[in-house]
Amino acid sequence: MIEADLARPVIDVLDFEDGKLEFEIYTFGDENVIVPVSAMKETGNAVKRLAAERIRDVVRKFDPKAMVDVVSDGRAIIKVDKSIIPKIIGRKGAVISDLEDTLGIKIDVEATLPSLGEVVRFNLKETGNSIDLIFREGGIGELINFYVENEFLFSATVGRKGKIKVSKSSELGKRLVNAVLMDREIKAVLQP
Repeated sequence: MIEADLARPVIDVLDFEDGKLEFEIYTFGDENVIVPVSAMKETGNAVKRLAAERIRDVVRKFDPKAMVDVVSDGRAIIKVDKSIIPKIIGRKGAVISDLEDTLGIKIDVEATLPSLGEVVRFNLKETGNSIDLIFREGGIGELINFYVENEFLFSATVGRKGKIKVSKSSELGKRLVNAVLMDREIKAVLQP
């Protein structure tokens, strides 16, 4: 559409229930053009999912818990355990360069947990309507970040009695209980 007299306003057709854009309607010359937008977006999402799965298959040789996020057509972010990063990058970047050439995409590698801070041990105890996170090795007054399966959950300061109390009825408490019931790994990282 180069000529101004051919261009007309675009009409958006939204799904009444969820408000998602379904179609765009415009006129081109004497023709009415109806473009299904949601189908195009789903195709793009399917291609991204396929690319992420292909990358994940290759990277799982290094870290079975690797997370892949395809951020654009030519770039992906891989999140792996920080001890695995040197293996993926390789000597002088040889391994990551081979992966990028094989997959045809630029790859950024990040640690799933922040590289700063040390993982500290704690005990989890259920008491009444709360969950107590008990730190035996001091830690009083220290700021701790909590992760469930390498996904950030929350930060809290260890109290005077060496524990952090979380209500089971709170959103964080429910997520902690779910993590325990599903036998998911909970990590506590001391913030420097």
